[in-house]
Amino acid sequence: FLYDNGPGGSWWSAVYEVRCELPVRPQVEEVAWHAFLPEAELARRLPEWEWVPDGLAAYERLRERRPTV
Repeated sequence: FLYDNGPGGSWWSAVYEVRCELPVRPQVEEVAWHAFLPEAELARRLPEWEWVPDGLAAYERLRERRPTV
């Protein structure tokens, strides 16, 4: 999708889903903290944590396209 934040610029973003059974080990020089959060915990953290704008936009688009259960 084209992410456009107005006067700051725009760029193309893509979202991929990956399923991996191997351990995930981000580079400590690039990632201060990581975890996989359940959907309810992520929803609770959305207003509390700072997010990169295109990442938040991608998550919102994903939620809009998911079937309602």
